[in-house]
Amino acid sequence: MDYGKIANNVLHWNYRGFTEFPLQCLHGEEDEITDIYLKENLISRIPSDIGKLNNLESLYLSGNDITELPREISKLTRLKCLDLSGNRLQYIPDEIGEVRNLKFLILDENEVCELPLRIAELRMLRYLSVCGNHVVDMVCF
Repeated sequence: MDYGKIANNVLHWNYRGFTEFPLQCLHGEEDEITDIYLKENLISRIPSDIGKLNNLESLYLSGNDITELPREISKLTRLKCLDLSGNRLQYIPDEIGEVRNLKFLILDENEVCELPLRIAELRMLRYLSVCGNHVVDMVCF
């Protein structure tokens, strides 16, 4: 499969039919990547070594088949935008509270029943959307 070139530190890999998160395709350029677009693929899991993407600021994974968010998401300390809408996530790990620079968290159309209390630690968070989930009670922050 042609993965395309890495241009301007941004990966535009939407609609490519990926079944796995293509971290291995970066060939040592993990530190260079700031934005990843992997919308509408067939990805079912995010690898636990996602933390290698030290400078990642935006991660768009909407419209995949992801069932679990790894605890290692906490290592993405520069992450500002995380879009996981349209997946099959059932829960969000407590470690999400360690992603201190997160401003936008989009979890629409998943299977989430509750949000972790540590989400209140995201002081930079400006936009949180959980539409189309099974969340019953929301705690006001």
